[in-house]
Amino acid sequence: MALERRTHAWLHLFALTAVHFVIDLAPGVMHAVLPAFQDHFAWRINLAGRMFGAVAAGGWLLGIYNLTCNGVQVLTGHWRAENDRPVFQQIGLALCMSICLAALLPQSQLSYLLMVGLALLGGVGVGIVHPEAMRAIHALDCISPSVSTGFYMAGGVGGFAVGSVLAPVLVRSYGLAGLYAFFILPIGAILLITPLRLRLARDQDPPQAPPTVAKNHPCVSPFRQIMALTTLAGITSAVLTWILPQRLYAHEMGGLAVMMYMLGGGVGAFVLGCLAHRWGEIRTAVVAIGSSLPLLFLAIMHIERTWALFLLFVVGFLGFGAYPLMISLARRAPGPGLGRRMGLIIGGVWGLACLSQMVLGPVADHFGPHVVLRLTPAGFAAAWLLGLYMWRSEHRAVHALAVEGLAQ
Repeated sequence: MALERRTHAWLHLFALTAVHFVIDLAPGVMHAVLPAFQDHFAWRINLAGRMFGAVAAGGWLLGIYNLTCNGVQVLTGHWRAENDRPVFQQIGLALCMSICLAALLPQSQLSYLLMVGLALLGGVGVGIVHPEAMRAIHALDCISPSVSTGFYMAGGVGGFAVGSVLAPVLVRSYGLAGLYAFFILPIGAILLITPLRLRLARDQDPPQAPPTVAKNHPCVSPFRQIMALTTLAGITSAVLTWILPQRLYAHEMGGLAVMMYMLGGGVGAFVLGCLAHRWGEIRTAVVAIGSSLPLLFLAIMHIERTWALFLLFVVGFLGFGAYPLMISLARRAPGPGLGRRMGLIIGGVWGLACLSQMVLGPVADHFGPHVVLRLTPAGFAAAWLLGLYMWRSEHRAVHALAVEGLAQ
């Protein structure tokens, strides 16, 4: 019976991971083909009475898209908190590829407003899936939280990576109409997920973690600290995935660079998740993010060289791969209800992080993408410092538990 239950849980985890692959493929497409959109439509944007070119317009479009993707998660994270049946998976899959209709838009300034509309529609599709899916992952209590979260997040970053490298190839070969091919994937995902009887964890259900994890690595950090650390690290990832295609557009390496970073994150999510089962999430994240910093500096210095792509893979493995550990920690952190915590740690974090794209868009337009690229390690550095503080707090809590156990 236990084996059958575990097999059933892994089947659901595989299906949810496949849906996550398709859903997050859409943002990968958006990031990678944004320079092609800018080149095709030649947008201009007025910000505070000053006209900026296509790079700034693209930065704002991407910011609006990402804010929608992530803001929707915050708004809907607490919806249907006491229901255990999913309803948003199929709706999100039907809407997520809206941006791939860009070929239908006219080559005029009107195209910018229409593209914003497609971005809003696609962003809603991407956003409504995540909190509900995380509640479904949370319900798989016979799988370690760090492993199940890492596995699920690996599907998402894998989708982002595939979208970021495949979309430019299709656009170069067939124009913007080549993006229509992506509509096949959501249809397949809907057919996969619909027959399964998925169940969601309810907000009144207590946070679950294997006893050894809870005892040896208690979650003593307030949820707001987990949010802050994740947002700081997220800023680096958000800016990198936007600015690399801009910086390397002439070399036709932007999509490949993003793919390597995201693939590294996908592999890292699973490997670091398994390691965190022994070390604890905070310790693993601090070591990983700290180790990624010198490699990121080196990759930025030599970004036009082919071997820098492999450095980006390692940086993604260590830096972005640590993100699911924060989700795992947030699942049992003291704070708001489960649905709201999942909406905030996924949607809220990336919504705040993606504001940096809108702020830095005019900077990249005026000074060049290379200047913005050099600023990207700052987020990882700040997250690492905060993580050291949180790790120290966890160490003290474990020591206090040990002393209490000896006293008894």
